[in-house]
Amino acid sequence: MNKIILIGRMVKEPIEKETAKTPVINFTLACDDSMSFDKSYFFDCVAFGNHVKFISQYVHKGDLVSVDGRLIKRFYVNKENKTIYVTEAVVDNINLLQKHGSAASAPKDDVHQAPANVAYNSPKQEFNAKDLEKEDDSAWLEENEN
Repeated sequence: MNKIILIGRMVKEPIEKETAKTPVINFTLACDDSMSFDKSYFFDCVAFGNHVKFISQYVHKGDLVSVDGRLIKRFYVNKENKTIYVTEAVVDNINLLQKHGSAASAPKDDVHQAPANVAYNSPKQEFNAKDLEKEDDSAWLEENEN
């Protein structure tokens, strides 16, 4: 069984990319070590299809989210002919647990603001790892390293 459940804060704003077949959004979660609160781990995540709209509208830097999905490992060859290996969590479900700051301090009249504890669950989406590959992957990675 390939299953991962993560609870963490968004490290930066999600990055939406267009592929030939389906929209894709990438983001990184910072998750505390449950055994030692002085360590954090960073997980790269990727979401497809209907998740893209939900994440781009409601999930932002600093928000606390839970993600469940599966791990994939893929590779591609960049422009310098170097093989790049990538391990990512593919999102099956995402829950917005808490907005950065607090949900109580959110403006009441903002129609684009999702309330805390909002979940977006969808049927498992099939994807082809080639959907993630683009000619400019190496440039995109260099731009978004930090």
